[in-house]
Amino acid sequence: MTTDGRLARSEKQQEAIKKALMKLVRAGNYAPSAVEVANETGITVRTVFRHFANREEFYASISDHIRKEALAMVGTFIPPDNLHGRLEEAIEARIKIFEQILPFAQFQSVNRHHSSFLKETHTRHLHENRLLLTMAYSGLIDTSGPRFDALELALSIANWRTLRFDFGKRPDEAKDLVLEIAKSLYPDNVTAVAPSSAP
Repeated sequence: MTTDGRLARSEKQQEAIKKALMKLVRAGNYAPSAVEVANETGITVRTVFRHFANREEFYASISDHIRKEALAMVGTFIPPDNLHGRLEEAIEARIKIFEQILPFAQFQSVNRHHSSFLKETHTRHLHENRLLLTMAYSGLIDTSGPRFDALELALSIANWRTLRFDFGKRPDEAKDLVLEIAKSLYPDNVTAVAPSSAP
């Protein structure tokens, strides 16, 4: 077999392994073994182990897929000018994304302790989430301090994972709890103040 042929076969095997990993994760297996992946793909265990030698590439590929899925679900809308309306819309939008990527979020959580890539990705996502929240609620509430930290936690996928997996809540039950927490933190339904045109 030529070098090009071996390279093409290797790339085909990597793609098959990635698809198998994603299928197993979606089915609730958050730490698939090489044997399970081999059984799913028909590739030999030895070959799977060889590809698994660089797991970070698979983690990066799966994380990229998750990010694309999430971005594809992000819609554009004019946010309500009152806090509670904005919270309700934000929670509804987040839950749709969370439910879609929940198995992969659990996969990342389970495997993060032995992957520098997943650790770095997790840290980046935390920073991005904080920035998005600050932009969404600036002008309505103080976006600094412990109360806003608590809101960030309430609206996080980590909290959603806890409610769904540890508390065993259905999506509608978990949504009601998240909204209750958010409104308990900010009981006053304040309205955004339009920027002044005065110099």
